[in-house]
Amino acid sequence: MSTGHTASYSSRSTPQSMHTHEQSFHPSLQSSNSARAFVQDIHSRLDRADREERELARRLVPRLAARAYHLEDGNTWCQDWLQYQKNTHPVFGLCFHHKLHPIRGPQRIIILMGSIAFGLAITNIVFLGLLNSNSAGQWVNLVYNVTGEVSEIQYRYTHVQLEQSMLFLWTVGSFLHSAFDMLIWYLAACACFRPGGIAGRNSHFCQTLGLYIAVLVVVSMVFIATLVIVMRLNEDEQNWTQLMHIDDDSNKTMLSTGLNWTGLGFMNEDNNSTTSSLNSPRSTDETNSTGFPGISDLVYSKSDTKYAFLVGYAVELTIALFVYYFITSTVFFSGILGCGRIPIIGGRPYELRHIARNSSRREGRKTGSYDHSDSSHFSGNV
Repeated sequence: MSTGHTASYSSRSTPQSMHTHEQSFHPSLQSSNSARAFVQDIHSRLDRADREERELARRLVPRLAARAYHLEDGNTWCQDWLQYQKNTHPVFGLCFHHKLHPIRGPQRIIILMGSIAFGLAITNIVFLGLLNSNSAGQWVNLVYNVTGEVSEIQYRYTHVQLEQSMLFLWTVGSFLHSAFDMLIWYLAACACFRPGGIAGRNSHFCQTLGLYIAVLVVVSMVFIATLVIVMRLNEDEQNWTQLMHIDDDSNKTMLSTGLNWTGLGFMNEDNNSTTSSLNSPRSTDETNSTGFPGISDLVYSKSDTKYAFLVGYAVELTIALFVYYFITSTVFFSGILGCGRIPIIGGRPYELRHIARNSSRREGRKTGSYDHSDSSHFSGNV
């Protein structure tokens, strides 16, 4: 009986021992199972991350394209202002824009080129004196004359002389410059035909068309800036030629005052003494007192004009990009113009009201108990 009992015990334990024996001889089976589970876990994580990325892009891309003031839920006023400047500024946006922003680096370079060309064009227009001509129009002349009056008042109280053209360039010109930057941005982003836009549909053709229109505007502005630069250079060259060309008529005019131009200075006919413009340190004052410029005055006047133009353009561009742009964008961001209740100029407060209204509607549809009086309240406030 002991033999039979032993045999039956061994027969019952045989399958487990065989399974254990099989696993001991196949260690690669366990490693393959663990590797398969590890790969599946990686795929699931990647799929989850990809879904989250797509969902984030679906929410943020329309807001980024529309220059949204409130980008993500939970952002404070300072966080929203900072992201707005980093995503929309022509210079800072090149390096600090959001990774999901539809306006990429090459498009931002085009926008910056248009901004530089506009500043160059308006600076040359001011230096050419086209603003106070009849062809400029009544309203332009009116604004330019008001700028002159402001310049006189400013000099009266501060005793700092600032030319009328410079004051106009650094105030009205810089403001128009920042407005042009915003216009180019809206054309390039073309938020109307993105998901959530005014058109209500996603049209890739219309988005591309808006970018092409922006490029066309930038190219036109570069052409206008180049044309105005050529006009200014021609006028400067003509003025320089007229100043350097002293013909017989001008000599006769000088002779009538008792002076004669000798090429090096003015010679007094009474004592035959020559006042040199180049050697005498008093020549500049003496010639200016008679009303005739010396050679040094003529030479330095041309270089001074060039430097004045460069300084004017540099200051205008700096004020437009780093002063007026921040002021203008902050005014629109705050919603002061629309008291936070009017579209487009309502700023961040209007967007927060709009988001709250949409959230209330979605919750009402889910629960089936949407409060219409609350909807009318929001719509009335907006």
